[in-house]
This record gives sequence, C-alpha cells and structure tokens, in this order.
Amino acid sequence: RRQQATVRPHQLARIGGPQVGLEPLLRNLRLSTLLLWGAADAVVPLDCAQQYRAAIAGAQLEVFDGAGHCVEMEEPERVAQSITSFAGR
Repeated sequence: RRQQATVRPHQLARIGGPQVGLEPLLRNLRLSTLLLWGAADAVVPLDCAQQYRAAIAGAQLEVFDGAGHCVEMEEPERVAQSITSFAGR
C-alpha cells in the first residue's frame, strides 16, 4: 500500500518553493518558457507556479485540472500535446 507524502507550507522553502529566493534567478531567464502544473499539486502548490510565471518574462502557464505533482505521468498525452504546440509556435 502506497502512502502519500504531505508537505506543509513551511516545508516548501526546503524543496523549492518561492521562499528560497528563486524569483531573482527566474527574472534573468531569457528563454521561451512553458510551465506545466497540476492544479492539485500538494508538493509545490499552484500559487508557486503563478509566481514563477510572473517572474519569467513571457512565460506561459498551463494548469492541468485534477493532476498533482507528476503531471507528465498523470496526463502524458496532454503534456506531449502542450509541449508540441508550444515548441511549434
């Protein structure tokens, strides 16, 4: 039987949440950026994705309703379609 890990907001600083000071680094990105995020991500919440999108100039955020942290495993066809569409623009 698998157990699901629970991460509390104060723990995000240790695993990559916005509190670790990523925003200054993200603001320096000058690449086309596609953020794919699960709306139900309990490890790195959606509000982090929204902060990352705001910090990266021109970034595009696609949110997958019902998906969690492993959106590429939960929605592989949709993820592939999103990447293909993004790369072709």
